[in-house]
Amino acid sequence: MPKRMDDVVEYVKRSKRRLEVLKALGKSMMNSNKVAARTDLPVSTVRPVIYDLMKNGLVKKAKKKRPVIYGTTKLGDSVLQMRNAQGRIRWKGTNRQKRIARRRKEVHS
Repeated sequence: MPKRMDDVVEYVKRSKRRLEVLKALGKSMMNSNKVAARTDLPVSTVRPVIYDLMKNGLVKKAKKKRPVIYGTTKLGDSVLQMRNAQGRIRWKGTNRQKRIARRRKEVHS
């Protein structure tokens, strides 16, 4: 518990926000913008609260599906390999880029 009175007041205020945010979060993990929209709080107050909750292990981070970059073409455009909802691999880029990237992938593997 914080020592100074102002800090105590701030802590309680924050914990009130914390409760609101937790209620808004529910079971599913959402991004802070959605939480802010649900609680009518500004994002600047919601985000630190969410990080605080994460630090205390009350909330887990939402995993973003990050694309895997498999190589660049001669022109220097990166070709992305993304996974769709079923987990299948989907290539992004022109056919020429994909071809070059596949070739490059075979060389590397």
